[in-house]
Amino acid sequence: MKVATGGIVKCTQYGNNGTLSVSDGAIATDVVQSEGGAISLSTLATVNGRHPEGEFSVDQGYACGLLLENGGNLRVLEGHRAEKIILDQEGGLLVNGTTSAVVVDEGGELLVYPGGEAAIVRLIRAAFLCWPGKPVIRCLLVAP
Repeated sequence: MKVATGGIVKCTQYGNNGTLSVSDGAIATDVVQSEGGAISLSTLATVNGRHPEGEFSVDQGYACGLLLENGGNLRVLEGHRAEKIILDQEGGLLVNGTTSAVVVDEGGELLVYPGGEAAIVRLIRAAFLCWPGKPVIRCLLVAP
């Protein structure tokens, strides 16, 4: 399901290889991400809901609690922040702003771009981290 800019969706559920794509300026509320689902968005979207690991929200440039897997991704824009993000099985976090308290599990991918910042990152199994260009200002990697 795709929610276009200016669009609003309420009380939707996705899973089993389904993807919820929320465009910048779109709103998705009371979302339920079931096992096998993916969500794709940036910090310019407004979203709230729950997944098997807990609750999540994205609002006014702040994202918290997302579970990104199965091709799902979050783009953290410059001046925005994300925390308590779980990356698993082909989930991606692309950071131009700041992020903290990130768990990168097997198959997850964290990319921090020049000017971006990552702190308190926990790597589990075969996680992948990449900092293209300049190094990150501050990054603390915590082994399991």
